[in-house]
Amino acid sequence: MGKWQFVNRLPYATVARCVSSLSRTGLYQGVDLRVLEAFDLDALAHFSGMQPGALCAGACVASQSSPALALTSANLRWCPACMAEGLHAALFQFSPITRCPTHNAPLIQACPHCGKTIPYRLDPAAVATPLACPTCMSPLVADLTILAHAHHIVGP
Repeated sequence: MGKWQFVNRLPYATVARCVSSLSRTGLYQGVDLRVLEAFDLDALAHFSGMQPGALCAGACVASQSSPALALTSANLRWCPACMAEGLHAALFQFSPITRCPTHNAPLIQACPHCGKTIPYRLDPAAVATPLACPTCMSPLVADLTILAHAHHIVGP
């Protein structure tokens, strides 16, 4: 979501209202990116151009009550090589997965600059610094312009 918001230059409130199933008040507490039920799939499909089935496959769990949620990390975990391409897989959020299956690189679990963990949530703090650590603002991607050139999507 942060990547999509950044590439399309949209404010958090716009993105969150368009794709979240949460109430307006709940939006500012943040949307758990691991849980599918937090999103309005029809709206997300419309704005992303992806099929609902593909969106479902990108979530860690369907609902907050799923027992599998306990196997996931509430903090962002990423492969540096994938992130450099603007990619992140929900698979990385599962705690038993410690290495990227494509690059065999160990997953990073905290900001390399300040050491703080980054919540895996769509919230105002995260989108204020897209693809950067919300604590120290250090970028998680060396060249943000590569994302804008390769993945620019404009919604209505």
